[in-house]
Amino acid sequence: MGVVTRAQAKRRKSHHPDGEKPPPRGGRGAGGADLISLLPDEIMGSIISLLPTEQGARTQILSSRWRSLWRSAPLNLGTSGIGGIFSKAVVSRILSEHQGVGRRFSVPPFILADDSATLDGWLRSPALDHLQELDFSFHPFILSRPLMPHSALRFSSTLRVAAFGFCKFPDNAAHQLQFPNLQHLALTSVTISEETLRAMLAGCPALDKFVLRYILGSSPGPQVPPSVLHFLSNIRIAEFGSCQFPKGIVHQVHFPNLRSLVLETVTISEGSLHAMLSGCPALNSLTLGYSCGFRQFKINSLKLKYVEMYFRGSHADRLQELIVENAPCLETLHHQGPYEDNMHISIISAPKLKILGRLADNISRLELGTTIFKTHIAGKNTQRHCSQGRIECLDHHLKKLWISYYSGKRPHVEFAKFFVLNAGVLESLVLDFDPDKKVSGRWIENQRRQLRPEKRTSIGAQIDFTFRDCSSYLHDG
Repeated sequence: MGVVTRAQAKRRKSHHPDGEKPPPRGGRGAGGADLISLLPDEIMGSIISLLPTEQGARTQILSSRWRSLWRSAPLNLGTSGIGGIFSKAVVSRILSEHQGVGRRFSVPPFILADDSATLDGWLRSPALDHLQELDFSFHPFILSRPLMPHSALRFSSTLRVAAFGFCKFPDNAAHQLQFPNLQHLALTSVTISEETLRAMLAGCPALDKFVLRYILGSSPGPQVPPSVLHFLSNIRIAEFGSCQFPKGIVHQVHFPNLRSLVLETVTISEGSLHAMLSGCPALNSLTLGYSCGFRQFKINSLKLKYVEMYFRGSHADRLQELIVENAPCLETLHHQGPYEDNMHISIISAPKLKILGRLADNISRLELGTTIFKTHIAGKNTQRHCSQGRIECLDHHLKKLWISYYSGKRPHVEFAKFFVLNAGVLESLVLDFDPDKKVSGRWIENQRRQLRPEKRTSIGAQIDFTFRDCSSYLHDG
């Protein structure tokens, strides 16, 4: 950083008569030098390719140089930011006029419907040469799945991300499904033989993320092809939706590198679920959404940090007992069930637990270490029994707690007050009351007094009353 003397300042001012100020030096201020234009065309083209399609196209109005850059930059063609003007004609025009290579091509079902021929023509365009990301889906309500265009396979050597929806894979293409650089693969309600899918996964040695989903319909959904699981040993992220796992098959597989697992609207037996998780020693995040087939779920994981579960009330075989036996790294436990939920939750060992929710008064039994809460007859009588032992997660880690269906009656007050008086590092306690309940400022202040905030163990603990959804609160670590 240079130092300007008084003499130098006078000389600079003399070069600008009538007191005119010198032009601003580059920087963040308005009217600063256009430093981005000093970048090489290759770098500027890469920047443009990262913008949504409409914003990238608008850069043409900046100058003649930017106009040529847009037309030669790597193409990022998708619906983001396009809105109602996105149509087949618009796609065809962009592909015909663009002079650069393809980077990303994404077409939604409302554009394609079942028009496989148009898609095939687009994919043969020179503007998509060296394509890295391909995402297309036909309309989900078409009974006969359109055939996946053979032209989609011409990007096999360059694709890094691929998502195919509601199409049919040709059976004679198994030997052509080689994607040496593919890292993310998503298949949504595709019609594909087990042999073809097996060949496809075997031809993806760099695969890092795999998504297999079917359209939500009658339960249970289609079975996950047994042989498929054997080709997923190297993936780090896996998502399965609206399908079922055959009994016994998961005992034969091992996912040593899996970090994140999502099972949504999945039917899986209790034994299969526990066997599957025991084969995931590196698992960091687990989501069970509207899944069924198991009534008890035990968590024994050395690496697991985040668990989210949500269930409907209609499943007769939904989760009834959640036991955290040994989870030394668990920080977030988010359970969201129906109002009539009467689960038994037992947290035996989770010393780093920071976020716990949501807790409803219909949980029949809650155990936190040696402290046991029992609820009888719709929360009208809550009993607490505890020994003299301390609970490590309460003393050192629990920072956020959400209690749902808070009524303000004595059992609820005593339950919430336990955490106010015992959670050593608590930052936020949210009491979620029924939105139909008419509450006043006086009622809230009366509830605060009963919770004894002046006796709280954690000086910075905040107590809030709300009736909003808890998802964003519990996701925010």
